[in-house]
Amino acid sequence: MPIRAQSIVAGCLQTAFHRGLEYFLENRVLERLWTKDTTLWPEEEFEQSHILSNLGWLDLPATLEPLLKGIRQEESAATADGLDCRALIAFESANLAARALLPFVQSGNDHQIVILDNTCPTTIYRAEKQLNLERTLFIFASKAGYRLEDHALFLYFREKLQAAGVPHPLQHFVAQTEPGSYLASLSRGYKFRAVFADPPGILATFTSLRHLGALLVSRLANEPEGIVAAAKEMHHACSPGTIPAENPALQLAAFLSGAAVAKRQYVAFLATPSLVPYTYCLSQLIGGSLAKEGPGLIPIDGEVPRDTHALEEKAVFAVLTRAGDTNPELSDMMSRFRVSGVPFVHVQIVEPLDLLPLTFCWEVATVMACARLGFDPFDESEARLPRAIAMEYLNKYSPANDTLSRRPRLDDRGLQLYAEGKTRREISTLNLEESLGSFLQLLQPESFLAVLVFLPQTLRVLAAFQAMRTKLAEKLTIPVLLAYGPHSLHHYSHLHRKGLSHGQFLVITAEPAIDLAIPGAAYTFGQLHRALALGEFEGLVESDRFVVRIQLTGEIPVALENLGHVVDQALARKQ
Repeated sequence: MPIRAQSIVAGCLQTAFHRGLEYFLENRVLERLWTKDTTLWPEEEFEQSHILSNLGWLDLPATLEPLLKGIRQEESAATADGLDCRALIAFESANLAARALLPFVQSGNDHQIVILDNTCPTTIYRAEKQLNLERTLFIFASKAGYRLEDHALFLYFREKLQAAGVPHPLQHFVAQTEPGSYLASLSRGYKFRAVFADPPGILATFTSLRHLGALLVSRLANEPEGIVAAAKEMHHACSPGTIPAENPALQLAAFLSGAAVAKRQYVAFLATPSLVPYTYCLSQLIGGSLAKEGPGLIPIDGEVPRDTHALEEKAVFAVLTRAGDTNPELSDMMSRFRVSGVPFVHVQIVEPLDLLPLTFCWEVATVMACARLGFDPFDESEARLPRAIAMEYLNKYSPANDTLSRRPRLDDRGLQLYAEGKTRREISTLNLEESLGSFLQLLQPESFLAVLVFLPQTLRVLAAFQAMRTKLAEKLTIPVLLAYGPHSLHHYSHLHRKGLSHGQFLVITAEPAIDLAIPGAAYTFGQLHRALALGEFEGLVESDRFVVRIQLTGEIPVALENLGHVVDQALARKQ
């Protein structure tokens, strides 16, 4: 990726940007990073091995080639066996990599790819109907540990293959995981056709190079040698051997850390349509590492509302464009930013391969920024509460012990409102409009609002919540984050951190229109989906956040329309 593809306009943060550069140079941060000096970050003695292990991510560009050649070989063998369709089942970061590359994939009926990162039974059913099971290779990607969703979906699709009379159903499964993980044991026990080993001790977020590389080889037919060369080129460009003015990671680290030191709270991603999915990859990286207590940065991703005026005093911007795409709106916005002094970084993508070295550059910059701000970039200690709650409910569930039922505070027009803890004590329960209006009254100028949606991502649902996000952002003049569950349990887990207590949360749930059994389990996919949503909501309650859950009942289109009316009236009360 050419270095000229990234340009930084520090604007009103010019002094903070240069102080950042001075800090990194005076403290030899690049040199120390490349020698894996764990003292760059605050640590207890027991954390040294954890940090050192994760710093093995720096070596990934040099270790890509065997993986990519192995995947190329397995792709050819699977296609020769008649398996020309792909189903990627992933819940960590491989799904984000796949969604980032999907806009560039020409997927016809003969070479279909389906990404399944959701346990909603409606979504699973639709994915199944898209696939020709006899011709599908199921790829499971999970870094380490045990993830119930992987096991449940494996059992489900194995049973479907058997029911369809497929002669050798286990030859339809491959896995990419760490040695010693539950998925590794599962794949060995059931004799999957192939298992690709991920390096142990590195967070899934920092193994994105392997996920992107694997997908570039398998779905976009890039040659392994070209992918490795691009990764190594960026590795060298970010190393201490490159002069500071031409080192993209050093420049970006100074920009990000300078923004945080200057008390900018957010980094907002603006992108042309084909690059919007890639903003989730960078958002997970920034959120997991830099969204911490004190001077940190909270990412705002996806289709960010284009009226950015309310953000311009609180955020820095990352603008992603694709060469050849005409986007006058983003061009005009960057021109206005330059004139008004709004700080931003602009990155231009020429081809899909550029996403791989760009990701490595942002990883290096993020880790360096953490060194300056005093954060451990690999700390996920506060990310486990929602999942722990969900798993406890499922472990105790039985028909005689329904751990998943709750009684609403209000029930009106197909909408049920739930509020607990301090939220219950602070908001009105007179009616839905008053409840939501009093909830919005709790927002402060420094607050953000996160809308977490646990519904099937149909075009109708996506359009409804994007419109709601835009309306909320314009009327409330605060950042509004929008995330879809249950994969939000992982990608947005930074929002649960105690240091981000100025956030408020609106959780939207619904019972799926259909349900599917999980072979051998006492609960269904619908109940698993509900448990994950409850874990998110009740984890926020336990973390002492202001959070409301609204359950949509009846026909979803009607409930969505009613929800829109309630939000409109609540905003009118807020004004």
